[in-house]
Amino acid sequence: MIAHVVFVPGLSWTIGMPGSTVPTDKIEEDAEKVGRQVVLKAVKFAKDAGIASPKEEMLTMLASPAQGIVELAEKSGADVIVMGTRGLGGFMKMLIGSVANSVLHYADCSVLIVK
Repeated sequence: MIAHVVFVPGLSWTIGMPGSTVPTDKIEEDAEKVGRQVVLKAVKFAKDAGIASPKEEMLTMLASPAQGIVELAEKSGADVIVMGTRGLGGFMKMLIGSVANSVLHYADCSVLIVK
């Protein structure tokens, strides 16, 4: 299964003027569009590698991406979660990303992190 979790912040952004709120539905729409592109590329990669019909899943949620990945793995009965990391942030996050780190600590199954 190829999964991508789209995090949608539950905020209303303003620039300090009445009526200047950035619509959260536009933020969600843009995030989902990018998420679909990520999933499509991953599915193509899997098919090119010889996986006949990979399942795909895209979640849009107000929870963190790590929580979405862990919940999806539990719901689907996954044996292992394989995920990448960008390694952004402070020194520890330089070694392993915060999402990957959270998944590693909270998942009930094995987690393989690819850098």
